[in-house]
Amino acid sequence: MNWKEQRENAYPNIILSDCLVDEIQVNDKDIILKFLKHGFVIKDVEDSHYYRTKSAQIIVKECDIDNISIQLVNRKRGVDKEGIRIITDIELHTFLNNILKKRWSYEIIEEYYSALGGL
Repeated sequence: MNWKEQRENAYPNIILSDCLVDEIQVNDKDIILKFLKHGFVIKDVEDSHYYRTKSAQIIVKECDIDNISIQLVNRKRGVDKEGIRIITDIELHTFLNNILKKRWSYEIIEEYYSALGGL
């Protein structure tokens, strides 16, 4: 797919919160997140307005693939309103296969940044 617009090192002008990732690819140490239906929010550097892109992708370069941690969080009803959270570690290949086969969907609810990386 040819992209009309490309940006490099665009953070922090990209907001991934509330975005649905349609496809994920891992190429060596690069992770490619594809947003095919609805893109993500981006700040225009010229006029400082925010807009949602259409189809788009993000390439995260030089990732430490072996240190990616994926966790599945389920809520189980309990006596109180909150219930309990059950957290299960998921292997990367299991996560990618379930996304690819459309068994699971991957929505980025919130993103956090720090000096060491992001979530």
